[in-house]
Amino acid sequence: MQAPISTYLPNYPNGQRITIHQLLTHTAGIPNLTSFPDYLEWMKQPATLEDLIARFQNLPLEFEPGEQYRYSNSGYVLLTQIIEQVSEQSYADYLQEHLLLPLGLENTGYEHPLAVIDGLANGYQFTGEGYQQAEYINMTVPAGAGGLYSNLDDLIRWHQFLINADNRPSGILSDAAIAALKTPHIPMGEDAPGLSYGYGLIIGARGFIFHGGGINGFVTYLGSLPDQGVTVAVLSNVENANPSNIAEDLLAILKGQPYQLPTDEKAVTVAPEVLERYVGTYQVLPEFQVAITIESGQLHIQGTGQPKIPLFPASETEFFARMLEFRIVFNTAANGTVESATLLQNGQTLPAPKQ
Repeated sequence: MQAPISTYLPNYPNGQRITIHQLLTHTAGIPNLTSFPDYLEWMKQPATLEDLIARFQNLPLEFEPGEQYRYSNSGYVLLTQIIEQVSEQSYADYLQEHLLLPLGLENTGYEHPLAVIDGLANGYQFTGEGYQQAEYINMTVPAGAGGLYSNLDDLIRWHQFLINADNRPSGILSDAAIAALKTPHIPMGEDAPGLSYGYGLIIGARGFIFHGGGINGFVTYLGSLPDQGVTVAVLSNVENANPSNIAEDLLAILKGQPYQLPTDEKAVTVAPEVLERYVGTYQVLPEFQVAITIESGQLHIQGTGQPKIPLFPASETEFFARMLEFRIVFNTAANGTVESATLLQNGQTLPAPKQ
């Protein structure tokens, strides 16, 4: 895993400085292509791996490889290219032959754009007016960073394969490879205290392994408690849903711990002139902004490379999103000028100065 990617992709810029390990752990410093400002425009177009890689390969690295953790789908696009280069197979065919079929995961595969897949769900987003179909994405775009379809049974079987060594079929992945997946290689930083990243897995307390996922119209959560042999999977075909909260409450019920049932929070009325003050762009991270706009008298928020989400007022300064554990608080100066916002999501607090 410590081999430089130039071993497999000799023409990739900075390939001597970046290792397979760094791609797998999101520590390579490669800009995340799904956070690019124009992502929502070109995600609808078919793309080859070469097309996708061309979008970021000549951009400067965001930090020296290995210095820090920052999630980047671009790294997993490069890993897809390496798999195809080494195996001389397409990514989809390689997965099918070497992993999915041997494990009996008959309802899992890579979603080809033109394929007819029995039972495949449609994806939706929730707006202030109700549900609508999610923004279209061409399924050549996710590459190895996403784009798999599955169901609950297959996801449970996959994680049980990872955590249950006694009943694990041989000849698919070695014990050493599975251990590497579950090893906490790199701390995920102050925004995710107590969590480390393995190879495509997040590792928490007591070896809890999990990962969430999201793509247009769909969100997922899959996690396991290895010491108890327990796996929980939550899938939603509404992209605004919060599967991690549901999964955490299911685990709490299982362990006899307190849990909280969802509530339908009521919105209050806020004057239009107050809403106008909040319109603008807020810088959350160096590569991530949120834009606040007004449509039909309602605030909306849209993060870089993400769909637009309606906001509902809990008070004159605090707003929430339905079906998503997200709140935003606008911070004003003594003269009423909006200086910044504070984003609250999944236990994280992120300050965002207004630009």
